Amino acid sequence: MTLSPSERDKVLAMIAANLTEEILKRIDLDEIATLELATAGQLLGLGPTAAAKVLPVIEVGPRTRRVTVRAYKDFLEARKKNPPGPR
Repeated sequence: MTLSPSERDKVLAMIAANLTEEILKRIDLDEIATLELATAGQLLGLGPTAAAKVLPVIEVGPRTRRVTVRAYKDFLEARKKNPPGPR
């Protein structure tokens, strides 16, 4: 079967779209994407040390600590269900 260049481009675009859809179905991007620990702490109103105590930390390098977006979202959901008391 021989395809013209425009037909080939259409077929490749369809294959790429299907492949992307299948990948996104099977992979949770929140498990792959990460935030700097300090950034996650700031978004939560905590310092880096306090954030490291309540969030699971991933050591990426000798001085780089990160948190997955999934862990951050899970922490926010848990905090919604059980908010901290007054200080």
